[in-house]
Amino acid sequence: MNIKTIRLALMVKASTTEKNEEKDLLNYKLRYSSILNVEKILDQGIGNVSEDNFDDFLKVILPQIYAEVLTQVKDNDDIVDSIGIWIETKKETFENAIKLSVLDDIQKYGDDDINPIYEFYNMTILKYTEAQPV
Repeated sequence: MNIKTIRLALMVKASTTEKNEEKDLLNYKLRYSSILNVEKILDQGIGNVSEDNFDDFLKVILPQIYAEVLTQVKDNDDIVDSIGIWIETKKETFENAIKLSVLDDIQKYGDDDINPIYEFYNMTILKYTEAQPV
């Protein structure tokens, strides 16, 4: 897929800014974020990560990144209600947002082996790639 970076950001919904035919467009304020430089990791073979084991790597690293940005919120008593993801490829950037309560519900009511943040990543990839080749 040629992913360059993956960015996770904790956000708070600020307001509905405008309406269009499909949906309300929302305005979010970013609070905390972290960027995973996938291109560098794969190019330099950091941690023996390769295209072959990349999904396994993401299943481990994405929850760690998510936990780290959540720690920043707890340390600063900040209020956030959503998480955004930006997946930058060589062609375009995929983006998506979801309420934190939905991720919590996936964890709470899903199977024990479900990884909510990794599933959010997969939902974002599928949202953009089902309609077009990557």
